[in-house]
Amino acid sequence: MTLVSSEREVFAKVEKILRAGVWDVAQTSAPIELPAHWRRSLSRGFLVNGKLYMLGTTGYILGLELVSMSLFFIEVPDAVRDDCPESFQLSGKLSQAEKSGLYLIHVEGFKIHVWLHGTDGNSSADWNLVNTICLREVFGHLVKPSWESGDSRISLPGSGDNAEFVFLEVDGEVFCMDIISRTVEKVYEIAMKDDFLFEIYPFMMVWPPIFPALIKTHEPE
Repeated sequence: MTLVSSEREVFAKVEKILRAGVWDVAQTSAPIELPAHWRRSLSRGFLVNGKLYMLGTTGYILGLELVSMSLFFIEVPDAVRDDCPESFQLSGKLSQAEKSGLYLIHVEGFKIHVWLHGTDGNSSADWNLVNTICLREVFGHLVKPSWESGDSRISLPGSGDNAEFVFLEVDGEVFCMDIISRTVEKVYEIAMKDDFLFEIYPFMMVWPPIFPALIKTHEPE
């Protein structure tokens, strides 16, 4: 997908690669008016229920309905509108038993807030705050002493489906926190002083893995 924007409008162009290795003819959406003070900088796309979502830097989420090729915007909750992009992660609510949804995970100071927005066709639905976690209580004992002083920078470089877990980067150390059980494990430490961690892309798979049964064949003698 390619986004093409002017000062006032944006439209999307989607292409797909065929088995022969060539790109199919692009589908193009109708243009949509940009919100005031919109910046083009977007996070990686997140696909859920046939819609692609991208978190912007000015309090909006840009959505694309892939079947109808229509663009739309969702405003983030007012309480978190002015925070920096490193404080947010998007995650999809993927459940066959319940309606799908879109999670917005936000770190504010020493707290994690998890917001939920419906994705069943109502882009104007309200956000609901469904979880709040105090970071001091769940993993303050694992980080460096300077963390308690408030000088540490906490960012969210990645998250999992259904907002089940989130990665937090604190002073060059990366922790994986289970949102439900609130257990934390240190998973990585940045070796070089001047290196920066931008995003984490977790590899999701069925666990335990299920492999197809081997078919025994008798080779001719």
